[in-house]
Amino acid sequence: MNKRMNEIIPSGFNLYLFIFLCFYYLCFLLFVFLLFFRIFAPPRVMATNFRFFQQKRWAVLFIFCYFVVCYFVVCVLVFAICCFCDLLFFTASARVTVTFFFNFFQQKSTQAFKNIGKFAVSAFIFLKL
Repeated sequence: MNKRMNEIIPSGFNLYLFIFLCFYYLCFLLFVFLLFFRIFAPPRVMATNFRFFQQKRWAVLFIFCYFVVCYFVVCVLVFAICCFCDLLFFTASARVTVTFFFNFFQQKSTQAFKNIGKFAVSAFIFLKL
Protein backbone atom coordinates (compact mmCIF):
# COMPACT_ATOMS: atom_id res chain seq x y z
CA MET A 1 0.00 0.00 0.00
CA ASN A 2 1.16 3.51 -0.67
CA LYS A 3 1.62 6.22 1.96
CA ARG A 4 -1.85 7.72 1.40
CA MET A 5 -3.59 4.38 2.06
CA ASN A 6 -1.52 3.82 5.20
CA GLU A 7 -2.86 7.12 6.53
CA ILE A 8 -6.46 6.07 5.82
CA ILE A 9 -6.23 2.45 6.98
CA PRO A 10 -3.88 2.04 9.96
CA SER A 11 -1.65 -0.97 10.48
CA GLY A 12 -3.51 -4.00 11.81
CA PHE A 13 -6.86 -2.53 10.77
CA ASN A 14 -7.90 -5.61 8.79
CA LEU A 15 -7.50 -7.88 11.84
CA TYR A 16 -9.66 -5.57 13.98
CA LEU A 17 -12.18 -5.33 11.17
CA PHE A 18 -12.37 -9.12 10.93
CA ILE A 19 -12.98 -9.46 14.69
CA PHE A 20 -15.56 -6.66 14.55
CA LEU A 21 -17.30 -8.30 11.60
CA CYS A 22 -17.41 -11.72 13.30
CA PHE A 23 -18.88 -10.20 16.46
CA TYR A 24 -21.65 -8.37 14.63
CA TYR A 25 -22.34 -11.33 12.38
CA LEU A 26 -22.89 -13.55 15.43
CA CYS A 27 -25.15 -10.88 16.95
CA PHE A 28 -27.07 -10.71 13.68
CA LEU A 29 -27.61 -14.49 13.69
CA LEU A 30 -28.76 -14.33 17.31
CA PHE A 31 -31.31 -11.63 16.56
CA VAL A 32 -32.57 -13.45 13.47
CA PHE A 33 -32.98 -16.59 15.61
CA LEU A 34 -34.89 -14.65 18.26
CA LEU A 35 -37.00 -12.90 15.63
CA PHE A 36 -37.89 -16.28 14.13
CA PHE A 37 -39.16 -17.48 17.51
CA ARG A 38 -40.95 -14.18 18.08
CA ILE A 39 -42.96 -14.62 14.89
CA PHE A 40 -43.38 -18.39 14.49
CA ALA A 41 -43.17 -19.92 17.96
CA PRO A 42 -46.36 -21.35 19.49
CA PRO A 43 -47.67 -19.59 22.63
CA ARG A 44 -46.47 -22.34 24.98
CA VAL A 45 -42.89 -22.03 23.71
CA MET A 46 -43.11 -18.24 23.98
CA ALA A 47 -44.35 -18.51 27.56
CA THR A 48 -41.64 -20.90 28.72
CA ASN A 49 -38.49 -19.98 26.79
CA PHE A 50 -38.99 -16.39 25.62
CA ARG A 51 -41.02 -14.81 28.40
CA PHE A 52 -39.33 -11.41 28.06
CA PHE A 53 -40.88 -10.93 24.61
CA GLN A 54 -44.31 -10.69 26.20
CA GLN A 55 -43.46 -7.27 27.58
CA LYS A 56 -43.73 -4.52 25.00
CA ARG A 57 -40.71 -2.56 26.17
CA TRP A 58 -38.49 -5.57 25.44
CA ALA A 59 -40.01 -5.87 21.97
CA VAL A 60 -39.17 -2.23 21.22
CA LEU A 61 -35.63 -2.73 22.50
CA PHE A 62 -35.33 -5.88 20.40
CA ILE A 63 -36.45 -4.09 17.21
CA PHE A 64 -34.09 -1.18 17.89
CA CYS A 65 -31.13 -3.54 18.44
CA TYR A 66 -32.10 -5.51 15.34
CA PHE A 67 -31.81 -2.42 13.13
CA VAL A 68 -28.53 -1.37 14.76
CA VAL A 69 -27.02 -4.80 14.16
CA CYS A 70 -28.29 -4.92 10.57
CA TYR A 71 -26.78 -1.50 9.87
CA PHE A 72 -23.38 -2.51 11.22
CA VAL A 73 -23.39 -5.85 9.41
CA VAL A 74 -24.08 -4.21 6.06
CA CYS A 75 -21.54 -1.43 6.55
CA VAL A 76 -18.76 -3.61 7.92
CA LEU A 77 -19.34 -6.39 5.39
CA VAL A 78 -19.11 -4.03 2.42
CA PHE A 79 -16.06 -2.34 3.89
CA ALA A 80 -14.38 -5.71 4.62
CA ILE A 81 -14.96 -6.86 1.04
CA CYS A 82 -13.31 -3.68 -0.21
CA CYS A 83 -10.32 -4.18 2.10
CA PHE A 84 -10.04 -7.81 1.00
CA CYS A 85 -10.03 -6.78 -2.67
CA ASP A 86 -7.33 -4.24 -1.92
CA LEU A 87 -5.19 -6.86 -0.19
CA LEU A 88 -5.64 -9.38 -3.01
CA PHE A 89 -5.16 -7.24 -6.06
CA PHE A 90 -3.33 -4.09 -4.91
CA THR A 91 -5.03 -2.24 -7.73
CA ALA A 92 -5.71 1.46 -7.88
CA SER A 93 -9.43 0.81 -8.38
CA ALA A 94 -9.66 -1.26 -5.18
CA ARG A 95 -7.84 1.46 -3.24
CA VAL A 96 -10.22 4.08 -4.60
CA THR A 97 -13.15 1.84 -3.61
CA VAL A 98 -11.86 1.41 -0.05
CA THR A 99 -11.29 5.14 0.26
CA PHE A 100 -14.76 5.89 -1.08
CA PHE A 101 -16.54 3.54 1.35
CA PHE A 102 -14.43 4.71 4.27
CA ASN A 103 -15.40 8.33 3.62
CA PHE A 104 -19.00 7.45 2.77
CA PHE A 105 -19.67 5.51 6.00
CA GLN A 106 -17.86 8.11 8.06
CA GLN A 107 -20.12 10.87 6.70
CA LYS A 108 -23.39 8.88 6.73
CA SER A 109 -23.15 7.27 10.17
CA THR A 110 -24.97 10.12 11.95
CA GLN A 111 -27.79 10.09 9.43
CA ALA A 112 -28.11 6.32 9.68
CA PHE A 113 -28.48 6.39 13.47
CA LYS A 114 -31.18 9.04 13.12
CA ASN A 115 -33.02 6.67 10.77
CA ILE A 116 -32.62 3.84 13.28
CA GLY A 117 -34.21 6.08 15.90
CA LYS A 118 -37.14 6.71 13.57
CA PHE A 119 -37.54 2.95 13.08
CA ALA A 120 -37.58 2.43 16.84
CA VAL A 121 -40.27 5.11 17.29
CA SER A 122 -42.32 3.56 14.48
CA ALA A 123 -41.99 0.14 16.11
CA PHE A 124 -43.11 1.56 19.44
CA ILE A 125 -46.18 3.15 17.84
CA PHE A 126 -46.93 -0.09 16.01
CA LEU A 127 -46.75 -2.10 19.23
CA LYS A 128 -49.05 0.37 21.02
CA LEU A 129 -51.80 -0.14 18.39
